[in-house]
Amino acid sequence: MVGQQLLMNHSNMKSIALYLLLSLLTVACAQNNPQPEHPVNVFTVDALVPDYGAPGTEVTIKGNNFPQVLSEIEVYFGDQKLDIVSGSKIELKVIAPEHKPGDVPVIIKVGDRTVKKDFYFLAGKPEQYPTYPKTEAGKILKGETCIKVLDILWDTTCVVTTGLDYYQMQIKTDANEQQNIYLLRADLSQNIEMKVVLPSTTTSSSWKKQTLTVMTKNNSTTSKPVYAMINADFWNMTSPINPRGPVHCGGSVVSSEWDYDPKLSQQALSYVGITTEGMMTIGYRQDYPSAMMKMKECTGAGVVMVYDGKIQSISTAARDPRTAIGYTADNVVWMLTVDGRHGTTGMTYQEMGSIFFSLGCVAAANLDGGGSAQMLIKNPLGGAHKICNWPSDPTDGKGGTERAVINAWAVFKK
Repeated sequence: MVGQQLLMNHSNMKSIALYLLLSLLTVACAQNNPQPEHPVNVFTVDALVPDYGAPGTEVTIKGNNFPQVLSEIEVYFGDQKLDIVSGSKIELKVIAPEHKPGDVPVIIKVGDRTVKKDFYFLAGKPEQYPTYPKTEAGKILKGETCIKVLDILWDTTCVVTTGLDYYQMQIKTDANEQQNIYLLRADLSQNIEMKVVLPSTTTSSSWKKQTLTVMTKNNSTTSKPVYAMINADFWNMTSPINPRGPVHCGGSVVSSEWDYDPKLSQQALSYVGITTEGMMTIGYRQDYPSAMMKMKECTGAGVVMVYDGKIQSISTAARDPRTAIGYTADNVVWMLTVDGRHGTTGMTYQEMGSIFFSLGCVAAANLDGGGSAQMLIKNPLGGAHKICNWPSDPTDGKGGTERAVINAWAVFKK
């Protein structure tokens, strides 16, 4: 009873999930933010994950610009100096020491800069501690229909705007891989809509690249803000660049061309579109000519993971950072971005297909991945736009640099 009472009091004192979510949103891409919150080379601490637990709990200190020489970093729980189990540019891992129940200050010190966070030591037995999943999406993914997800290790959610929900999770797949995933649920029956956005001055004869952050800034207005954005189609990276699939934007067909290369057999296979009636659609490349004039928005896509309500058979089992999109029969769009190449390996098409199927999607297709896999949302409190995943560029094992892309899918106020 004592442990349960402490846990209940702690839950009342802290809104853990929202705190972690809003803190984690400040992690990514500080170097590319037009108005950085901190100097580029100054370390920041954004959250402890988890920020409560028993002695012996592994605690991840999320942040940015941690020194790569761990001896330069000091971590204290109260007056106890801890050994750092492992570290990278964006996180440190420590083990919570023996301590009586209650709050303890956590001090992270590098040189003359000190940052303080709080950790809450729980009393009682482990079975009395908080358990995950806590979100509705997390509970679905841990259910029987999602055969590729074994467990939800941590999850949180927030409402970006009416009809648009954001989820962040750490999951364990049936291959015993831990993955960081980011989900957006957009109910297009609400006062939101999805559009294709392009870099400034793009034409069908002169394709450009821009980051999601810049495209968001160029397309947001006070009356019609961008609430979220993901990267879209694959593109030919040699100059002159071009998208692999067609592009429709605001009812105009910018391009109806396909650039299929047998050496890149997972690209230019399908399309994602919004019809003139506002319904999302996904189809194969050979279906595009008959569907072209019915689509207001459209980009090319890659491997189709769910079609006609069924998970598709896919032989490729490679793991990568990925972005993908799907929709349900009642026009709810799910967008998924997965980290990889730094700390995690990324996901397979089979794993993503299982996730989309369990969320009720009747169709889902893969978009560009690797360093292009990025998701941006508008912070529901401060209003700032942030990349919420950790992009894999640069390819030095650290990542974190926002990559310019050729087009994107954005969620707007209708």
